[in-house]
Amino acid sequence: SLSLSPLLRWTGNSILIGGIAAVVVVGLALTLHARARLSNEPWALRIERLLSFGYAVPGAVLAIGVLLPLAWLDNQMIEASKRFFGFNPGLLLTGSVFALVYASSIRFYGVASSGVAAAYSRLPRHVDDSARVLGVSGWALFARVHWPSLKPGALAAMLLVFIDTLKELPTKLTTVLGDITPKQFMAAHWQKRWRLIRGAVPDFKDLVDVKALWALAASSSVESRLIIRDGKNWKLESGPFSKKQIAALPERGWTLLVQGLNLHVPAADALLRQFNFLPYARLDDVMVSLAAPGGGVGPHFDSYDVFLLQGMGTRRWQLSEQKDLSLDPAAPMKILKKLVPTETFELTAGDMLYLPPQVAHDGVAMQSEGFCTTYSIGFRAPTRQEIADAFLDWLGATSEIEGRLSDPDLPATLAPAKVPASYQREVLSAIAEMQIDRAAMKQFAGCFATDVKPQIEFDAPEPPITRAAFAKACASATGGGVSLAAAALCLYDDEYLFINGEAFVIKGDGYFWRALADARALAVPSAVARETIDALYAWYSDGWLNLVDVVEQ
Repeated sequence: SLSLSPLLRWTGNSILIGGIAAVVVVGLALTLHARARLSNEPWALRIERLLSFGYAVPGAVLAIGVLLPLAWLDNQMIEASKRFFGFNPGLLLTGSVFALVYASSIRFYGVASSGVAAAYSRLPRHVDDSARVLGVSGWALFARVHWPSLKPGALAAMLLVFIDTLKELPTKLTTVLGDITPKQFMAAHWQKRWRLIRGAVPDFKDLVDVKALWALAASSSVESRLIIRDGKNWKLESGPFSKKQIAALPERGWTLLVQGLNLHVPAADALLRQFNFLPYARLDDVMVSLAAPGGGVGPHFDSYDVFLLQGMGTRRWQLSEQKDLSLDPAAPMKILKKLVPTETFELTAGDMLYLPPQVAHDGVAMQSEGFCTTYSIGFRAPTRQEIADAFLDWLGATSEIEGRLSDPDLPATLAPAKVPASYQREVLSAIAEMQIDRAAMKQFAGCFATDVKPQIEFDAPEPPITRAAFAKACASATGGGVSLAAAALCLYDDEYLFINGEAFVIKGDGYFWRALADARALAVPSAVARETIDALYAWYSDGWLNLVDVVEQ
């Protein structure tokens, strides 16, 4: 349920944005119409007519057209600020009300213009001539003669723009974070403090039924585990699981874990994307836990952040920020020797618990019969050693160094086991040619963040449609577009586009590529370069993206 405070804040923000948009749009319409009337300058009328087309443009198309150039300007200002002043000012345009007001101004200028034009039509031109005879001209004529007559029409136009702007604003008042904004959450909780969010997803229904979940656990392409508790003893089994194993399970005390649910269930992928206030480079997957009464995975801690969203049933969570994280050496998985809980919560459908790394916790299914499900939204947190090892592997795979070790001046030796100085120089020279510079490290960061897990396989179309048919489908006027496959990891930085561990230099259509990576499903503009269609077709052929109807998206 929503408290009154955030509701009032959101209402106030909507009124503020609508009010600013109304004043800006009607002010612009008055300026252009007045300029055209006072000076008979044709350019004012041309601009006015051009702006009026915004009302006929679909909202989704307008949003993309506004967002892409503003995002580019934001990035340019950030780079300039970091270069000259040494700090990051953030997203000044797309991260503020400016973008909303700017979009509303383009979208609803036609509404304001119609109201102002109607008001001017009731003001005879001979009034202007009479005022000029009396020595009043220019903007003084507008203020003293036009404005009193235009005021009722201008106020009516402002009201219409205000209402239309409010109608176009997002109507969803809640996020998965409840009554705080993503900015507040990141500042107060991310990797700092746990948070319980009651009703994070109102009326939440399970993303997959029990039968389908067992079917996934029976597949060799899905990572799954069974954890069974018998008193103080624990048993861990890895999937896939047969019907015989499932039938032999006890009535209580077991938990089935299925990893990567977002790769197989579109609703789970949609749930994962609700956490897009965090970088995709950090998002990992959705794991679901299906537990019988009394089931759980034991007291433990995670080395990464996790959101625990409750599905069916009830789960009791006990938390502790204890410093002693010693593990039970006899357990088959990482279970704490002892948990000293300081907080206890019972979560029902739609409730969610956020836990930063190293917070000890234990969740137990409390229902008397049936099942309990919990959806864990996990995050990538590789160790520094894993990063360093991966970098060395990547550097070796991407470097092409010519030559071979040679030592034509090598003298005879009386100490054959000693490493020659010439040999060491040759090795150092070869390593130096690998050019381990900051640019290479940044490129590796994107490749590493998009490197898919070894068990993931992409479903390439069999057979794929032709390149010509693909291009035609992308150009469809009824909503042709593309969407990234659920398993595809696509990111970007200022220079590269990264997908599934590979890096591509962004040479053209940069707005499109970055928007596709952010939105993951996007209409393909008709003006994109041929090379862009070629790249999209290659991704389609590899199973990295699919053709979709973006209108339905």
